[in-house]
Amino acid sequence: MPCPKPVPFAGSALALALLLISALPAARPALAQGATPGAAGGGPAAWAAHAGRVVLRNARFDSVRVEVRAGPSSDCGQNVLIGVASLPRGSAWGITTDKPVCYRREEAQSSDQAAGPPAGALVKAWTAWARHVPARGQRVEKQL
Repeated sequence: MPCPKPVPFAGSALALALLLISALPAARPALAQGATPGAAGGGPAAWAAHAGRVVLRNARFDSVRVEVRAGPSSDCGQNVLIGVASLPRGSAWGITTDKPVCYRREEAQSSDQAAGPPAGALVKAWTAWARHVPARGQRVEKQL
């Protein structure tokens, strides 16, 4: 007995996939549970109306670990953690938010402490925080 013919679909699978993807809200960084992107509240419309974008680009290192936080505090360590990621050379990380963005990278430093690794040994440490306040609709690229 032959297999039944497939039911024709009005469009291609690619068209269906694009339709489904376009119906999804734009991906945004997860702040924290209950956090909103601004006084207007959460949701795609609020993000589009109030957000700026900071793009962290690694063009210098084979791979670099980056920590990103967003929030109003000038003490970056007190702000909401967006994430920690390893960026290979040539890659970028875009952060869309209406909050100030803080970031730092991990780097190898020479140890000169009496306790811990021997003097001169390379240890990983975080750089000082860099902070950027994106303006509404602004896209800024920062080299790591």
